[in-house]
Amino acid sequence: MAVPDPDLLARVSADRALASVLLFSHRHPQQEAPMHVEIMDLLRAADEFVVLEAFREAGKTTKAEEHMILAGCFANYNYMLLIGETYEKAVQRLASIDHECTSNVRLQHIFGGRVLARKSIENKLWFTSGSLIECAGWEQEITGLKYL
Repeated sequence: MAVPDPDLLARVSADRALASVLLFSHRHPQQEAPMHVEIMDLLRAADEFVVLEAFREAGKTTKAEEHMILAGCFANYNYMLLIGETYEKAVQRLASIDHECTSNVRLQHIFGGRVLARKSIENKLWFTSGSLIECAGWEQEITGLKYL
């Protein structure tokens, strides 16, 4: 396992839009648009509620997934509940995040190795930082969900 560079991690953490380009460019068939920087900045904002609205194929979901990965790697949250339109769609989204975490060599290099603590299960993904993403469908009962 490589030792992560603290200065590089600090720079990547400070500019998540740049981190998205550096670490996830293989997911972006088109060049970055200014709105992609705005999306990453909004997702990183301390605001309690954020609404993203853009045209279809604008990259909202892709940028949100990248934000969740980076935020999980940096332990910006302890527990995240990812709610999909259906349970199946939420599981698909989590599988996409899992795939990126386990196959992205740039991501693993910058964080000094594996970014997931263990093998994910259908609806849960654990980061080595201690963060957890759990997914549920819109129709599911979500009261009482808890982590640590």
